[in-house]
Amino acid sequence: MNKQIQAFTLAEILITIGIIGVVSAMTLPLLVQNYKKQEYVNRLKQGLSILNNTSRLIMTEDEVSNFQDTSFYIDAFNSIPVKGGSRLELDQTSDNFNKFMLNRLNKYIRFSTYRCNGDKDSYCLKKNLNILSQDTYYPKNTTLIMLNNGMSYYLTYIYIDYSNNTSRQPNSACGYAIVDVNGITLPNQLGKDKYIFWMGCDGSWYPQYGATYARWIAGDNNWITSNNYWKNLASVCSVKVQSKGEGCAAKIIEEGWKINY
Repeated sequence: MNKQIQAFTLAEILITIGIIGVVSAMTLPLLVQNYKKQEYVNRLKQGLSILNNTSRLIMTEDEVSNFQDTSFYIDAFNSIPVKGGSRLELDQTSDNFNKFMLNRLNKYIRFSTYRCNGDKDSYCLKKNLNILSQDTYYPKNTTLIMLNNGMSYYLTYIYIDYSNNTSRQPNSACGYAIVDVNGITLPNQLGKDKYIFWMGCDGSWYPQYGATYARWIAGDNNWITSNNYWKNLASVCSVKVQSKGEGCAAKIIEEGWKINY
């Protein structure tokens, strides 16, 4: 007695493959996007950890609780030339200052110096700052550091508010950094792969427009409702309005290390 074998028809197989293809086309971009977001978050955690560990190592060596009391800070500050009785406002292309910073930081951070085919240091630094920090604010005395892991920092441990305008920069900061979690790789945009942090004089790094940053500027009683806090200023990190992304690090950290935008 012959048994009949049940099987799918060619049409049924083609329909099934088509359905799988449609579902994959709908879900794969979302999966890739979520993977990239998680990768950015993981590297942001690593970048922040490097900043905190470096400043605390510097302070521990001198056994001080204020970063401004470290020999690192004092020597760096004294390396800024004096003219007319006051410190010069060095820009980010100052060769001597950058060489000083790179030599001292090399003890704490494993990084590779970025050269441009034998051109002068100032040209190299300016060229790559332009690539990495377009439309981005960074203060005077900024040093560009390229890490071996592919990250880059525009970093200063000598924060001087020459303008005395504390409405834009915190008046209790001892350092400033932009962390680019994937270096010169695109997109090189704040809120996507670049994030802004300020260092308190306690050696800890805090995200711009975060709670601590807002307290520095607005005070303990007014910070939570001030425009210095990201929750009250959609323009610093939002998909609903045009945003420059300056407050996205704060948003990510305060929402449990998640990119919800």
